[in-house]
Amino acid sequence: MSETHLDLAEVLGKVRAEIARAERAASGENVRFAVSSVRVELTVAIEKSVTGKGGIKFWVVEAGTEAARKNTTTHLLAFDLQPTSVATGHRPHVSGAAFDDEI
Repeated sequence: MSETHLDLAEVLGKVRAEIARAERAASGENVRFAVSSVRVELTVAIEKSVTGKGGIKFWVVEAGTEAARKNTTTHLLAFDLQPTSVATGHRPHVSGAAFDDEI
């Protein structure tokens, strides 16, 4: 199985996009839910490199991939996000309705 490395900025971008999509879907709904916080838990791999430029690589481990590699350790990274609209300064409001591509 080939590995796919996603950096933290990509993952947070996807979370941001999904919150925005849910907020758009809630437009015009009678019942909406305020998003007070979003709990994000990720398994991350940290690899220290001593060749070339050196440094530390940090990426999110894709579910189902083999994380154990030489000189690589994995850690659980958990944090809470409090999404806020730049335009309004308020927290987004989303509905409970599912999108067509969701189960």
